[in-house]
Amino acid sequence: MSTKCICILALLFVVSISFSVIAHADGSYVYDSHGRRDPFVPLLGVTSGPLGSLEDIMGIEDVSLQGLAVDSAGRKVVVINGEMVIEGQTVGRLTVKKILKDEVILIIDYREYTLNLYQDKD
Repeated sequence: MSTKCICILALLFVVSISFSVIAHADGSYVYDSHGRRDPFVPLLGVTSGPLGSLEDIMGIEDVSLQGLAVDSAGRKVVVINGEMVIEGQTVGRLTVKKILKDEVILIIDYREYTLNLYQDKD
């Protein structure tokens, strides 16, 4: 066997062993992360159930604060129910009044709420 054939066979063997997605007979796939972070799980958090859109928010209990960010130009954005909203923006009944370092001040139906990104778990 030539060196080229041996290299190709070795490469195929390594690829077949390290292949991370396993196909089942029914056509479904299972991701094996090999101990690493699963790239199919959102970095912003996992919610306990499906979130409604921002237009569906009726009260504070419908709000899930998932992330805050500030870009190099100082523009602030908050992720609520999987959607990005900028400071001062109004969507449906929800207005993002102020975005701070670890919290956001929201107004829903003329009532003000402060949500912290990091909740204390007692």
